[in-house]
Amino acid sequence: SFDMEGLSYLTEVKTDAVINLLMECTEKTSKFTLKENEIKLNALVFSIDGFYEMLENKDKIDLKLNASKASFKDFLSLIPTFYQSGYESMVTSGNLALDAEVKGELDEKNLPGWDVNLAVGNASIKYPGLPGKISNIQVKAGSTYEGGEDLDKLTVDVTKFHANLSKNTIDADLKLRNVMTDPFIQSKIKANVNLATLKDFVPMEEGESYSGILDADVNIKGRMSSLEKEDFEAFTAEGTLLLSKMNYKSKSLPDDVNIERMKFTFSPKDLALNELNAKMGKSDFAIDGKVDNYFGYLLRDETIKGDFNFNSNYLDLDQLMPASETPETEAKSAEGPASEEPLLIPGNVDFKLNTNIKTLQYDGLDIKNVTGVVRLKEEVATLDNLTMNTMGGTVGLKGNYDTKNHSKPKMDIGFSLKEVDINQLASNFLT
Repeated sequence: SFDMEGLSYLTEVKTDAVINLLMECTEKTSKFTLKENEIKLNALVFSIDGFYEMLENKDKIDLKLNASKASFKDFLSLIPTFYQSGYESMVTSGNLALDAEVKGELDEKNLPGWDVNLAVGNASIKYPGLPGKISNIQVKAGSTYEGGEDLDKLTVDVTKFHANLSKNTIDADLKLRNVMTDPFIQSKIKANVNLATLKDFVPMEEGESYSGILDADVNIKGRMSSLEKEDFEAFTAEGTLLLSKMNYKSKSLPDDVNIERMKFTFSPKDLALNELNAKMGKSDFAIDGKVDNYFGYLLRDETIKGDFNFNSNYLDLDQLMPASETPETEAKSAEGPASEEPLLIPGNVDFKLNTNIKTLQYDGLDIKNVTGVVRLKEEVATLDNLTMNTMGGTVGLKGNYDTKNHSKPKMDIGFSLKEVDINQLASNFLT
């Protein structure tokens, strides 16, 4: 098994390979020729033919993937959702065509070219014991690159993605061009899914269930340069994503999650969270706001900006985030510093959260009128005049948690206590 950044969706890859290697070496070159081989990734069996030649200043590559014996079910083994949920008993049908070629030179500036194609036709997925069948699965996707140092010529296409879950339908497509200079994106997503029916098509964990309706109808087309010039007439981004009457149950959660309504609206300028009204146990919260530069974040890893309002009548953090430490873990922490990686704030996120909580329950404390601003920007989380009424008085928090030094984050938090009852203070904190 191996873990590779960028391929984290392959949670585990089991590889059984029989490879014939013909190695030719001279004073300045080494050439590896592959033939009569078999490689297995989960259930997908394929072979690679061709050669990899290492020269003095560059490498030459000419490799072809042959997956002619692979089935649609074999391909699904690469997708954790299917491979980890009753894969062995799954019954599938349909056609699969998968081919890939990598050819060209590799050096400090140049990459070899490639041509990758995937086609799935008239496919279906059926789990024994479940009444539903995912049917009419159609996929056509690919990526090409002619090779060289100009990655702007890279293409990515998903010309068709369709699936039926009884009356539920999902359709999508995607086209990417000029990803290095002036990204062009064209995509349509349309879905109508009754979440309560998912249990008829995909095995659920014990105690897990969904209900509610998901509607999505989004259309995007245009270039990044149009957004940068604020030429919103030249860039199409329209549609909505609506989730209503959703209920989610899981053994891993202390209570059900109920989302009465969540609505996102797409526009070229921003992605608006028009409303989110939810409950979990005794707690309720409502969020609205907007996200700017979401295309720059997705296509160029630029900074994404958001401004949100968080309102709650009652928030029970003791229920939402119950204490997880056991005596054993507490003993370990007492022996020395924890070995876990510190929590880092992303450098390309600029979020502002305006908070207003009428009643907050935390660690046995009854806290009223929590207001203030939490800001995430440039790898720093900042508390700006966060105030609350508790222990008979007013408590203020101001400061930051700085993670610019990834190995040693810094915390600088100031407290302001006004008219706090000494008896309550001593009862709630170690003295």
